[in-house]
Amino acid sequence: MSKGTLYQKIIFTLLFLTMMPLLSVGYLGYEYFSSILEEKIVKSNTETIAQIQARLDSYITDVDSVAKTVANYGEFQLLVSEPHAENYLLYAQTQTFVAFSKLMILTHQDIQRITIVRKDLSRIDSMGRYLPTGGNLNKGKFARLLKLKKPTVLSPELGEQSRWVIPYVQSILDPENGQVIGAVIVDLDLQQIQDYLQDSKLLQSGFIVVKNNQGEEIYAPKNFNSEKLLAPSSKRDNYFLNRDGKKELVIHTTSSLSNWHINGVVPYQEISNQLQKTRNIVFLFALIIILAVGGVALFLRTYLVRPIQRLQTLMFDVESGNLAARSNFKRNDEIGKLGKSFNHMIEQLQQLINDIRVSRMNESQAKLLQKEAQYQALQARIAPHFLYNTLDSVSWLARDKGIREITAVVDSLAGMLRYSLDRSTPLVKVSEEYQHVLLYSEIIRFRTGDSIEFDFHIPDELLEQLIPRFTLQPLVENAVQHGLEPLGGKGKIRISAFVEEKHLFYEISDNGIGLEPEKIAELMMFLADRKDESPSYEKIGLANVHNRIRMTYGENYGLSIFENKEYGLTIQVKLPLASNLNYQKSEGIISKLTGSPAYNNLP
Repeated sequence: MSKGTLYQKIIFTLLFLTMMPLLSVGYLGYEYFSSILEEKIVKSNTETIAQIQARLDSYITDVDSVAKTVANYGEFQLLVSEPHAENYLLYAQTQTFVAFSKLMILTHQDIQRITIVRKDLSRIDSMGRYLPTGGNLNKGKFARLLKLKKPTVLSPELGEQSRWVIPYVQSILDPENGQVIGAVIVDLDLQQIQDYLQDSKLLQSGFIVVKNNQGEEIYAPKNFNSEKLLAPSSKRDNYFLNRDGKKELVIHTTSSLSNWHINGVVPYQEISNQLQKTRNIVFLFALIIILAVGGVALFLRTYLVRPIQRLQTLMFDVESGNLAARSNFKRNDEIGKLGKSFNHMIEQLQQLINDIRVSRMNESQAKLLQKEAQYQALQARIAPHFLYNTLDSVSWLARDKGIREITAVVDSLAGMLRYSLDRSTPLVKVSEEYQHVLLYSEIIRFRTGDSIEFDFHIPDELLEQLIPRFTLQPLVENAVQHGLEPLGGKGKIRISAFVEEKHLFYEISDNGIGLEPEKIAELMMFLADRKDESPSYEKIGLANVHNRIRMTYGENYGLSIFENKEYGLTIQVKLPLASNLNYQKSEGIISKLTGSPAYNNLP
């Protein structure tokens, strides 16, 4: 016994006294009882899964009833077939659809939205919104929906309010010729189905996994990889799955309504835990073996436990701060190697403490360099203020010498610089942005000799609305540089604002050289996906305004570009209409920017 490793000594003793009888008796008993128990558990869980399938089918049945009601209702069929025209009949039909949709959503909490798709791919949703076919709409997707021959459950997709939904599609047929004239889409709230499946348990820790006919997940627990499940084509209703070294029983069934594949996964450990009789038999043998192991334990205590206790005492010394503690085992087995590893660990710990001390010194030096960088950044801010004070001095000197033109342009430039230096809030009143554009127009008039005409049409009631700082002036500057200057700097720029469908729109139009439709489409594509690797200065300016608006309000807002009636170009800015303003800047700031009352220059 003096030769060999400690591991070999323990394994040899335990195999001889315990493993052989336990393996023999335990294997026979386990096989016998587990076969009987598995049959009972499979039958019980199959019934539970059938109840879950019936519940999932009830969701589909309810949604199918709602979809068929919409598809077969006469007024909704007219709403699909008639062209979009602003008349009372279309409005009444839309309101009827909205009222019906709200009632269905209220009485069916699992329904999130109902949408009608017309044959021209335009849509009307349950909020009464007419959704166009342009923009980023996936036309191919809705075109495929109109070709479906029967009601279909689609794959999960992200719906409104960032909630996942399962679309259910029902074709709308012309009652006279039976031709498809549209489709109704009922969005089923996936979260409610997932909550129900999450609460469904098989035994204590079993769970449900649901996949559609394309193999996409409808529901699966977070820590479960459903790709390990067998494909439905294998036609195996029950089988075993090895996952992370653990055996699991899988019970499979398929819904005839939704074609969803429902899999019940039961950890085999729970099945084995119920083998009480087998455990009792093993326990009886274990009790007998314990008596034999008692003699071995006395031997192990002397040869194994005491050295480990000695090593544990050394560890307590290290915890108390004694890094001089070392083991002195004179053995070549695992205990001796463990003692050497302990000594090596203490040496590395001492080295680590030294490294941390050096690291803290370096960190202190880094903080000092950071403060120096902050000081230099504060110094760098002196330059814009120095430029502003210099412009003030030039304005005073020109006014003193009677040069009114230079005074006006310097005052305008100083006002624009003061507006640029004000970083108190990223959102300003429309009136402030309007004053900034006025200052810019004064500079342009001075430079071009009044050859460029500026026409402002901003209603007074919109002056209190909020707008991102530097939204209008860059677009006006873009119209001057790229629209009018190529024509010799002559022309007209019109800045207007209006409200439409609870949104605020600004339009900057010029009668300059304009752009070809292909160029406009290229600009819109650049604003949408920014795939141009070397954008021009014109694109960079438009993208700057467009991206700041989208970062502030969301993906539904930003710039649109199209030709106007005078051949030039129109850039439209879409913003949300604020009903409750929370604006804390005083009216005096506008006067301070321009040196005049806030609204005395408004049309």
